[in-house]
Amino acid sequence: MESIDGISWDVPIDEGLALGMLRAQNDAYIRKLGVACAFFCGIWAIGGVVAIAYPAYMGTLDTLLSEGKLSNVFPAIVLFLALTAFGVFSAVRPGAITHMRCRRTVEPLRDFLAGKKHSPMLTITLGKAGIACDNGSSVIALPYAALTGKAVVDGTPYLVTGAKRDQSVLYNLAGVNWALREESFLALPIPSSVLCAHPKLVTEILDTAFMQARALKRGDPQETEAVRTFLEGAKP
Repeated sequence: MESIDGISWDVPIDEGLALGMLRAQNDAYIRKLGVACAFFCGIWAIGGVVAIAYPAYMGTLDTLLSEGKLSNVFPAIVLFLALTAFGVFSAVRPGAITHMRCRRTVEPLRDFLAGKKHSPMLTITLGKAGIACDNGSSVIALPYAALTGKAVVDGTPYLVTGAKRDQSVLYNLAGVNWALREESFLALPIPSSVLCAHPKLVTEILDTAFMQARALKRGDPQETEAVRTFLEGAKP
């Protein structure tokens, strides 16, 4: 395995970077939510159509309409068809939904990444124990164990942090306020130029993250000390 220690790259700090980070954290969840919405609302819409088609086939539709027994069915069909269409759109174009939902978060996240000096560039450097993100005025230190996977946004892979349960539809629908979590997590892009020089970089980083997480879980003193030193070194 190629050593990843010392590999570094720069990414411009702009709204594109902030939106990409938000999409990397949220697109998978939005897609799952869209599929669930399209599936369940589609079933209800089909049920409403059947509720009208069957009496029409049996010749009793006019009677039911005159008695007002189907007065709520037509609005319900329209509603569930609209929700089904929204679910399909969310599943196919999750980035558009993320953009609309996170539009007020993009600029604050961009300013946070730029730091006090409003740096135009973020330097991402891979170390032995973690990843340092330097904007010239402060350093965000991420141990490899903080990484949980990758997400691809418009062809660019992002290293994703945070608990995997944040992408769970059932977990979020259970009452967790997913709408407030965007600024609490970080996703790091890896440009194509870096991947051309290091084709297996994403896999090697995630393998390192997995091994570090296991070492920390079993209380490995050497790895624990390495992470502690790394985090302390990033303090101003």
